[in-house]
Amino acid sequence: MAAVGVPGTIYVYEPKRTLPLFVYNSARGGTNDDNSNTTTSNDNDSSPQNILLFVGGMWDALATTPYVATLADYLSSSSNGSKWTVVHPLLSSSARQFGISSLDEDVAEISTAIDFVRSTPSLGTSSASRVVLMGHSTGCQDGAIIQAPVSDRESMLHAIATRAACRAAADECNRIAATTPPDAHATTLLPYHLTRLFVSSVPMLISRWLSLMSPSSPEQPGDDDKFSSDLGADVLAHTFGHVVASSPRGVAGRAEIHPASGIVGSAKHNLAGEAFAERWARLVDLPERVLTYLDEVVGGRQTNDAGRGVGQEAWARWRRQKEALEQEREQNKVGKYQTDD
Repeated sequence: MAAVGVPGTIYVYEPKRTLPLFVYNSARGGTNDDNSNTTTSNDNDSSPQNILLFVGGMWDALATTPYVATLADYLSSSSNGSKWTVVHPLLSSSARQFGISSLDEDVAEISTAIDFVRSTPSLGTSSASRVVLMGHSTGCQDGAIIQAPVSDRESMLHAIATRAACRAAADECNRIAATTPPDAHATTLLPYHLTRLFVSSVPMLISRWLSLMSPSSPEQPGDDDKFSSDLGADVLAHTFGHVVASSPRGVAGRAEIHPASGIVGSAKHNLAGEAFAERWARLVDLPERVLTYLDEVVGGRQTNDAGRGVGQEAWARWRRQKEALEQEREQNKVGKYQTDD
């Protein structure tokens, strides 16, 4: 597959750390390629631009998760001015820097990014702009919409259970952590030859090791252990369950229980790939769920009022893409979730 550039604009949202924020632009430059004259109440009102803020996983850099550009393309498809913009702030922990960072730093930088997008006139936003967080992979810990949540602890436990070298390395890391004063955990790196068995070339502080590996789970999980399958209901009640209970509208929590939630069939972790099923997942299945969430939960869509939240042209573009893939499927006699073309 040939490399394709991603159109957009880069801002520096955190000057002290020179952290960039990527604003996705439509590849069509805001034109409506179906020549539709359909407008919506959102297209004509004077409300500020809303933001879908993407939080990548620990290994993700800017524009490395393919489906985000697809979402941006749909959401910016209105010729009359979309009310949604997709942005991706690069965090200090992004792209192999997670071992020397923390979730607290992530939260602080995401907060800074939100303040930035709400106060940047060129984005068409204001303090009244709605900001929806969408987390991918490990970034799901910071998201209201969560895609491909993973348990890093269970991945590490699998390595320990299947490789003797990993078991020995984990035991030694835990021993070092136990014999190091707690106030030095955030400034002490574990030996590289031990941690590389789990996180490749990423340097790892004791504090982040304990957060990811979480030796005290499932009873007392570390900050990063949000999605392990053995976490009890009492633990979950203090994480995503707490968000549902404390939110007046349950917006953040409803991403978990909303009818649009579910398994995206035959999808890779980041929805990449060019097999039919992989393109269906990236271009049809996931976007339908996200557009529905933004319409119903954020936009307050009522029955038979599709498009109030994201604009009818976003749905029109989604339908055209779905119809094109359905036609391809019929012509080539492939199943929707068939991974081999």
